[in-house]
Amino acid sequence: MVRHPKDSRDRLVYSLLSVTDENGIVCYERPYDGAAADSEMDRGAIGFLSEKVDPSATTLVADCKIATAPLVDLMTSRGFGFVAKCPENFGGKIREDIVYSVSTGIMDPSSVRDGWGIYDTDAEVDGRMLRFVAYRTSDDIEAGIEYHREQDLKESQAIFGRFQSRLFNCGEDARRGILEALKENTDSAYDVKWSISRVESRSYGHRGRPRKGEEPSVRTEYRVDVSLEFDEERAKELSKDRSVRVLVTNLPRANEDEENIRFGAAADTVLLTYLGQYHIEHAFRLMKDGMSMKCVYIQKPSREDSMMFVISLATMLTDLADHVLKREGIDTTFTDFVKRSVSLILERDPVTGSEHFMGPTILADEFMVIAEALGIDTDRLMG
Repeated sequence: MVRHPKDSRDRLVYSLLSVTDENGIVCYERPYDGAAADSEMDRGAIGFLSEKVDPSATTLVADCKIATAPLVDLMTSRGFGFVAKCPENFGGKIREDIVYSVSTGIMDPSSVRDGWGIYDTDAEVDGRMLRFVAYRTSDDIEAGIEYHREQDLKESQAIFGRFQSRLFNCGEDARRGILEALKENTDSAYDVKWSISRVESRSYGHRGRPRKGEEPSVRTEYRVDVSLEFDEERAKELSKDRSVRVLVTNLPRANEDEENIRFGAAADTVLLTYLGQYHIEHAFRLMKDGMSMKCVYIQKPSREDSMMFVISLATMLTDLADHVLKREGIDTTFTDFVKRSVSLILERDPVTGSEHFMGPTILADEFMVIAEALGIDTDRLMG
């Protein structure tokens, strides 16, 4: 139960934990109270799966939330393999050591995609040897360069912009000022070029017109002229550490994959296994948008669990249908077909019992193809 900030009313909040199989089909979902910790939900899923699958032949893939010492102990004790993103604080911040090793060494070219690099190593965490696979993508480096181009410029302008309107009493003060500012400009992709120039101002020391024969006094001050120049090569070097991502796993290392990666996987396979977790993101998008959960209004809180059960079941069946259509070589998703077929109506003559479609012929033909692929008996659709 949380209080909504706009109207100060209490709102029920749920967390829904989902698990998909390797085909992206939802196979386990369970709602939790919104205050439930991630570790509690993950522990429940691991316990459930250990009773339904063979852990010794199963690899769990998730984000960094399962990479904690207690959950690693639990997965290992149950016999699971796992691949997860390595959190910043895991194992005494061992990720920092891995990133440092990558920055001072050489990454192997990855076969996942051209321009990607990969680094495979082992390290001890809480008395257990684990495998760490670091990788860097070319897209991340390009994004890092653009990040430094924009962000470093903002920071440098904030540091050196004050010199545009500031004057110093002597050249030494001006030099000291710019040198102090340069100390603030660390890890920047911009070269700072500066010079000190004299600025002379004349004043009569009073208001109004000068007196006859009065000479103005001359005051000499000093200004720091600053220019910024972007160094793309430096930005690239700065982006290398920033773009390194680290995975942690207990899958045994192998030059060639075993039939089941639980018994041996190459570094690129570990990476591909982790990247395949987009399936679960697809399931969540389908539930939130494809099933229009945000538009459902429940009269009683007791009905919310029922609603989530129906949504979860619909998501599972949709995922299953998508998998079958893909396997059969049909270039569409079940959701897209449903959206296209809203104008298609199956009509049955109550006297003769004959059935026919009302709507575009192309949609009727597509319906029959998809029904056949899914194993639907069209003779019993209305019978």
